[in-house]
Amino acid sequence: MGKVTDQVVSVAMSTAAAMIGAKCSELTGPTALVAALTQFGAAINAGGFFSQVADAQADVIASAAERIQNFGTGTELSLRQLEMVAALVRTTTQTLDTEKLAYLRECLVNVCLDSNLNNEEVAVRLIRDITTKEIAFLVATIKFGHITSSEQKAKEQGWYYIKDEDDSALATGLASLGLLFRRDAIYEWYRFTPIAHQLVQMVTQRY
Repeated sequence: MGKVTDQVVSVAMSTAAAMIGAKCSELTGPTALVAALTQFGAAINAGGFFSQVADAQADVIASAAERIQNFGTGTELSLRQLEMVAALVRTTTQTLDTEKLAYLRECLVNVCLDSNLNNEEVAVRLIRDITTKEIAFLVATIKFGHITSSEQKAKEQGWYYIKDEDDSALATGLASLGLLFRRDAIYEWYRFTPIAHQLVQMVTQRY
């Protein structure tokens, strides 16, 4: 399974650096960003990699650029947003998990089109470290606000019930990333942290 070479990553990062170096006041819309993301996709394709992973990396970047162009007319991009885009692109070019690449595509689009996500450096780092199973578990359970291994408490409070070892392992993983705060050691009573809610906003398809 092929990897994106250092040369391809270098091209992508050079483009990102040029974007970040531009004055944000000159960005009347996402045109510059779309052009840069298109170059990222072209750079990956130019690397001559035809594996499923390399194709997926290029597709993520190209499709993100298309959606940003469709929904982002008139959007002014801040320096913080451009910095986050650079970090997400770097993560994309280093990610071999095709399922995780789908989440990264949503992150790219959401970060560019939602100015309220411009303070999510922590979330950008988390998306690099979190597994796809942990993301899916987070998205499915965050609506409950809390999760617990106590079936009684789950029923009384309307919380998510940790029903098996897999759930417990995923909860432990999210806690280690700072997405769950452990309130009770006996019943594994956790509540979701603010950054967990912000991360869900990044990985969920919204545009």
